[in-house]
Amino acid sequence: MPDQFNNSNNISAPNSNQVPPSPSGGSVDIRTQASDINSIKQNGGASPAPAQFNLGGVTPPYNIPTTQAQNPPGGNEPVFNPNTPSASGAKKIDIKKLSLIGISLLILIILGWVGYAYIYPIFFPAVIPSVVLNDIIPPLEEVIVEEENTPQIENIPYVSLLDFTGSSGSYGATLSNLSNDLINFSNLDSFTQATNFNELIINNANNQRTSFAEFLNSALGLDKITADDLFETSLTSFIYLDQANKLAVGYIGKIKEASSPALARDFIKNLESSNSLINIFTSNSIEPNEAGFKDGQVNSLPARYLLYSNGDALDYFWSGNHIVITTSYNSAIFIQPKLIN
Repeated sequence: MPDQFNNSNNISAPNSNQVPPSPSGGSVDIRTQASDINSIKQNGGASPAPAQFNLGGVTPPYNIPTTQAQNPPGGNEPVFNPNTPSASGAKKIDIKKLSLIGISLLILIILGWVGYAYIYPIFFPAVIPSVVLNDIIPPLEEVIVEEENTPQIENIPYVSLLDFTGSSGSYGATLSNLSNDLINFSNLDSFTQATNFNELIINNANNQRTSFAEFLNSALGLDKITADDLFETSLTSFIYLDQANKLAVGYIGKIKEASSPALARDFIKNLESSNSLINIFTSNSIEPNEAGFKDGQVNSLPARYLLYSNGDALDYFWSGNHIVITTSYNSAIFIQPKLIN
């Protein structure tokens, strides 16, 4: 028992790093296909005989290292060996190569952006969307134009104050150019004894018949307000060629029934003192007599007259509610019977 214990103690554990030695000699019978075929040829195949191999002459195909343990049969897990370099140590990071890769990527990104922003639009320009005419247009703001306070022109019907039966026609003149128009009439050859009586129509700036107050204010410089209060609207004018072949012009107005006698006296005073009486003659190269107005008669009606240097005279007289202002005594006598009351 002790001997066995000792013997067992003397048995040392096999060294895992040691490899059993190869057989030093001897032979081994091994049955192979070649040996079976050879046996059939020799004895007809009754008892196949294996072939002998000398193990001493066989060299191992490689030398098994004695410093590394072998993997156990059937195991795939590698055995750690501190002397073997690790995988991380075997691969070193190349910083230069990584820098070149990063710079290359940055350059590619920049080139791509430049190409998209500048080069791409050259070959593929953006399509401008067409304008749709059917879009909803906001309503325009209403512009309010203030109306100007222009004075309303009163169109008053004209009433003739003279009977033009037997007259030869009519002539027109403008109030603003009355003096020149009258001078032009004196140079006309159309006035003869056969055509000695004609109507004269005087229009204002609105191309309407001039009122009597407008005529007195524009031609003779008299106050229009006073004239409007004293006279009715209508102005009747005429042209007359007398027997001495002198062309005369006359103007007729009608006094209002409710007018004041004092207002009429003021009007007469202003008429005789006016410095614009020359404007209603057919000539402007004459001078009034320094003696001024004198009393006279027209068909037994009281009249006043003013002589001029060429022999013409300004006559005015009252006949009922009418006042007649004319540039010759003969025309006053001719017209008075033709007044319309």
